[in-house]
Amino acid sequence: MTVEAATYISDLNTSLPASGDGLNEADDQFRMIKTVLKTNTFPNITGAVTSSHTELNMLDGLTGTVLTTTNYATSPPSGGWVLMNSTPVTAVAAIDFKTGTGGVTISNDYDEYLFVLDQVWNATAGSDLRMEFSTDGGSTFAAGTATTQILSIAGGIQADTQAVSQTYVPLCSTTTRNPSSVVAATNAVVRISRPVGSTDKVFGVVDYVFNAGDEAGTNYFVADNGTSRFDAVRFNWSGVDTFAANGTIKMFARKV
Repeated sequence: MTVEAATYISDLNTSLPASGDGLNEADDQFRMIKTVLKTNTFPNITGAVTSSHTELNMLDGLTGTVLTTTNYATSPPSGGWVLMNSTPVTAVAAIDFKTGTGGVTISNDYDEYLFVLDQVWNATAGSDLRMEFSTDGGSTFAAGTATTQILSIAGGIQADTQAVSQTYVPLCSTTTRNPSSVVAATNAVVRISRPVGSTDKVFGVVDYVFNAGDEAGTNYFVADNGTSRFDAVRFNWSGVDTFAANGTIKMFARKV
């Protein structure tokens, strides 16, 4: 039989060996295949690879350094934003970002978190987009169980100030939106701080625009979570509304 001359997987000829080839050199062919796979193509794989093809394909075309929460679990980089998670929005009631799930780490390792909402809208008109915090890994969500101070600014003018006990932080009002429309989509950036010196409070700012710019503004908030620091974040809608299957929500983190 013909023993191939191959170094990497791409060198292997799928037409060989031919059906009429003898077996006198079969051992050489088997050793060549093992060398191609184990020695040349995957020399650093010494254990089980559990990533799915979808996860591996996320690296397609990437030529720079990969920054992950695993790289910086004990010593995150200072100043630079690290992409922790990118979640495609589906028709669900809530989208959660929990420590230990999907690459998310909310801990003392990071000081600030950034959520970018791109082309997100709700399934039914007349609901408000909200954010909630959890202190038990996402088992329950509550923000402002003591007091939530919210300052809203629209067009550079202070529009509203609230100091209320509630279980959520309103991100923006959507009562005038046209549901299921790209024109009415919400685009927002939510930046929240989890300072080491404050064990229970969350400081945040929300910049948003929706209805093709008909409404835009900035909300500042302080959420008091009681006695524990938050370790999970949830986005949902008021009432029983759900997300429409469109857009993405990305989560970034950084060490200041």
